[in-house]
Amino acid sequence: MSEDTLPEPEPEQVRPDGKGRCPRKWLVALNGACWAEAAWEMEKCQELGGQMYKGTCYMPFMPPGRKHPPTSGPLKNP
Repeated sequence: MSEDTLPEPEPEQVRPDGKGRCPRKWLVALNGACWAEAAWEMEKCQELGGQMYKGTCYMPFMPPGRKHPPTSGPLKNP
């Protein structure tokens, strides 16, 4: 993914309200979803499930109790 392409929201990611505000002041509304900004390099950002946009890492904000799906390796059933 290119750094100049808006990050794509995850299916269960928190969305902004009708006024474009996210539920936490430290979140940013971007491309129809709420994101946390992080000052990580591209490799670390992608390793943790974030997406780079214009030199900034954006981590998807999921509803409490939900975990971001794994980004590498197959899922294992116990």
